[in-house]
Amino acid sequence: MRGQHQTTNQREYFWNGSSDPKAQRAKKREIAKSYEHPFDMAVQRVAELQKLFAHLYGDGSSEAYVLPDDDAGRDNAFIMICHLALCPVAPRWRRLNWLKAHAPWMPAREQMKLLNRRVLTFKADTLALRLGVTFAMRQRLGFRTIGAYDVTRTMRDIWVAREQREKDRTSSEARRRKAGAKSRAQYLAESDSRRKPWLAFGWSRRTWHRHGKPEPGESPNVTSPSEVLVPEEPSPDGVVSRVDAGSGRRAASSERLRRGERPCPPHLVR
Repeated sequence: MRGQHQTTNQREYFWNGSSDPKAQRAKKREIAKSYEHPFDMAVQRVAELQKLFAHLYGDGSSEAYVLPDDDAGRDNAFIMICHLALCPVAPRWRRLNWLKAHAPWMPAREQMKLLNRRVLTFKADTLALRLGVTFAMRQRLGFRTIGAYDVTRTMRDIWVAREQREKDRTSSEARRRKAGAKSRAQYLAESDSRRKPWLAFGWSRRTWHRHGKPEPGESPNVTSPSEVLVPEEPSPDGVVSRVDAGSGRRAASSERLRRGERPCPPHLVR
């Protein structure tokens, strides 16, 4: 045990990520405090039963309620007495005081008989079926240990996972907006595919990109297509420009190919 305790301390030393003795002592006090009041199913369920009975038989804001004097009220009292008996600190007088406060119509003889009954344990869905707890009621009251008789546990887990994903998505989206990122709708509204600024110049998208992507109302950075130089006509003195000479060679080569002749290599063309 001593070696195991030393190993645990060593692990805590590395887990804390700090060599400051004061920070380590504070972390150990925090860990020890978390073990002072561990989670107890019976205690949690007693609190949820109190909330449920206040919702059904009271105003829902306080625990000042009275169970009805019928079979349902007696069954609810028995369920609460069973869970009070399962609590870590559950003296008999505590259960008796609860009966006197929330079932004052019950005779003393019946109270003693109820306290002497065998304590039963209930599963979450079994208890929900006995109390008539629906899934909507469970979500509204925030139950964790009481199930729902109209929705299975598998379906509840799927629903909880879906809700958790939605919460994570919302929180991550808020974090991105805080960092300055655009939303999907804003990005699409400002995208070039939606605005199509090239139509204002009468260009295609490729021509608009080639001219530097000017916005409507701005002057393009390069020469517009209407100002591109076109090949000049041959001069009267017979001098042919290089553009026209190249066009003539290409036309002659195409004609030879059409007749089936073998084209002349470019380096032999004079």
